[in-house]
Amino acid sequence: MASKGMGAVYTSTAHGRALRHERSAMEGDKPLDRDFHPYALAFEDLLATMLQQYGRCVILDGHSFPSVPLPYELDQRRDRPQLCIGVDTFHTQAILIRGIENVGAAKGLHVEQNRTFAGTYVPRRYWRTDPRAASAMVETRIDL
Repeated sequence: MASKGMGAVYTSTAHGRALRHERSAMEGDKPLDRDFHPYALAFEDLLATMLQQYGRCVILDGHSFPSVPLPYELDQRRDRPQLCIGVDTFHTQAILIRGIENVGAAKGLHVEQNRTFAGTYVPRRYWRTDPRAASAMVETRIDL
């Protein structure tokens, strides 16, 4: 997504217009230090607490997406699912996928994995090292 101007610090809008210059995005008030790093550390601390208290944690990474692809999207197909489950081979267990698919099926929704978006969020300290941190991204098509 960095090639589309939508990496860690966005430099382009969803329609490809300049949001900020690449160089200024990493200088000045340093958006990563101001916005992302405090969030990531707080999330990591919360996950550590949940794992210590309960021995495991399920992260549901929720988003929405439009019914028509925006210019920045890698998948430009127009036949979009109504519900996308973003999965990771290490952190998304089959039982979690089946549970989300069953909820979608009960509502009559067309559900796909890793389409139109892929993957899920897990704090870096736990990424691909601790299977007790289960995670799935759940993306709902916005017209629903």
